[in-house]
Formats: sequence, structure tokens, C-alpha cells
Amino acid sequence: MIDLHGYYNEDTLDDLLYKGEITRLDYLYHHSEEKKQMFEEYCQKNDLPKTEETALKFFQIELKQEDRDHTENLD
Repeated sequence: MIDLHGYYNEDTLDDLLYKGEITRLDYLYHHSEEKKQMFEEYCQKNDLPKTEETALKFFQIELKQEDRDHTENLD
């Protein structure tokens, strides 16, 4: 694993995640302040720990929402 500092662009994070050099939790905490806050609010609202498992659930929810948004924009 590499040690991240600050925020990185999405393409860089996608690549690092794909290569297994960072975790999903790293991804969320180094994507943007907004993404970090969204994840922390999700954890707080659902009384969940800030773990890799919770980060995976958060990713899955975001992907479903992106799919819905994309589908709605096609109509």
C-alpha cells in the first residue's frame, strides 16, 4: 500500500485502486473533501464504522445512483 497525502484526481485513484495499491477507504478519503464528508455522513446516519466493508457498501450505493441518474438523463 502507498501512503497518500491530500487529494488526487479520480483517474489516479481509479488506477491505484485497480492495481490494489490503495483501499476503497483510501479512495474516499483522498478523492475530495466533498466525497469524504459524504462518506462520513453516510456512516454517521447509518451508525456504521468507517471500515473497508462500509466503504464498499458506500461505493455500491453511489454506483447504483449514478446508473439511475444516467438512465433518467436518457429519457
